[in-house]
Amino acid sequence: MSDNAMHHPLLYEVNTRCWLRELSEECGRPVRLDNVPGSEIRAWQELGFTHIWLMGVWPTGPLARAKAMADQQRRQYSEALPDWKTEDVLGSPYAIADYRVAAGLGGEAGLAHFRKNLHEHGLKLILDFVPNHLGLDHLWVRERPGLFVQSAGSV
Repeated sequence: MSDNAMHHPLLYEVNTRCWLRELSEECGRPVRLDNVPGSEIRAWQELGFTHIWLMGVWPTGPLARAKAMADQQRRQYSEALPDWKTEDVLGSPYAIADYRVAAGLGGEAGLAHFRKNLHEHGLKLILDFVPNHLGLDHLWVRERPGLFVQSAGSV
């Protein structure tokens, strides 16, 4: 364990979807949470990180993706990234459809395996639960609308 880890936690926030896509390209095979190369975790450990925060592990749904693909958004994507493709847009990680790990990332079993690997290297895992990050696809939007502030433009 690094000297830093003994005194102060050091958090590394990972955009999970982007990170796994990049790792898949580097490895030439699909990489999900259950088959992340050990070298990746060791590198974090060697840099002195103590906690890994996986951002964007929760799934988004088709309504959230449709909003993300609206004409105005498409124009903004094209201005920022002229070579973007529709498959690049999954929906915002702040428009959560459910608090289960997205199947495409390895699901709950993949997360359990990843967490075990982190712990074996002395690292801890952080995931967030932020109720105001619920997306249009979350069941609570339909089943418990009283939980949300309503406006004339509400879905």
